[in-house]
Amino acid sequence: MHVFKRFQLYARHHRRQAGLGMGLSAGAGYAAAMLFSRASWSAGPGGMPPAAYLVVALALVIGLLVLTYAFEVWKEKRLIENIPTSKVRSLAMGLVEVKGGARPKARLKSPVTLTDCVYYRYKIEKYVRSGKSSHWSVVDEGASTNYFYVEDETGRILADPVDADVHLGRDYQWTGDKPGSGWGPFGGDKMRYSEWWIVEGEPVYVIGTVTRWKDARDDRRFKIAERLRAIKADRDQLKTFDRDGDGRVSADEWEQARQRVEQDVLREELDHPADTSDDFVITRDQANGVMIVSDTSEKDLARRYGWQAAGLFVLGAGLVSWMGALLLR
Repeated sequence: MHVFKRFQLYARHHRRQAGLGMGLSAGAGYAAAMLFSRASWSAGPGGMPPAAYLVVALALVIGLLVLTYAFEVWKEKRLIENIPTSKVRSLAMGLVEVKGGARPKARLKSPVTLTDCVYYRYKIEKYVRSGKSSHWSVVDEGASTNYFYVEDETGRILADPVDADVHLGRDYQWTGDKPGSGWGPFGGDKMRYSEWWIVEGEPVYVIGTVTRWKDARDDRRFKIAERLRAIKADRDQLKTFDRDGDGRVSADEWEQARQRVEQDVLREELDHPADTSDDFVITRDQANGVMIVSDTSEKDLARRYGWQAAGLFVLGAGLVSWMGALLLR
């Protein structure tokens, strides 16, 4: 997975640390630029001192990273265009593309508008004035982490949105004064609230890797262990396994209790067969690094990736060419 993609995933879950790192990097870049300008000035027309070469080399490396990331984004664009859409019933382990309606694994409500949904993302921003300039500063943001189903006419499968690249059209935005913060031109924090949702039944498009989410044997062991733990915590229930009435449960008596619980669990599985749609999940595979969830069409999504790749390519190529020319000069 590309270093920029790793940073993006890290920043999604550690916003404050990522912001601090970007701030420090920006400060270091500014100091390096000042050092470069002063060093170039003091070096005169004959050349650059070693410190300036170091700054140029660093910028060259950043340009190369941007270029390689542009090719990664272009690769994902081609993947969106070329990978065939599969039906849920015929999915195989590995990289897949599915389309279908979103169904809830757990019913959710979005935090701002309390909208019933299967997935949400929200952002709360505050309008900040600093001297003659002003900008929107993020106060809080987040997204749901619950799995949801993608269902077509052949079946359904779980999708994991936690580390996915989620592309949704904005469903709600409101801008105004924060309640209770004052009024008029001298009071009140100006706030902006935004939300993105996937509601039940909404068509979704998912690319990711099918992996096994849970194993039936491990699930059975977990149920048995949980019930035995509950028996140990309940004195009255524990006494029912004290066959000889000596006030304690021997090893043989506890083994009989374990066998009974196991039989109860097996009987319940026969009476109520497990939903096999919960055995597999579409998620991000760290090897290929692709996991996309979108409510837009495949064509529009591919176009968006194409424009992003083109912009990154121009930025990276320009930075590499500029720094390369400085080194050659």
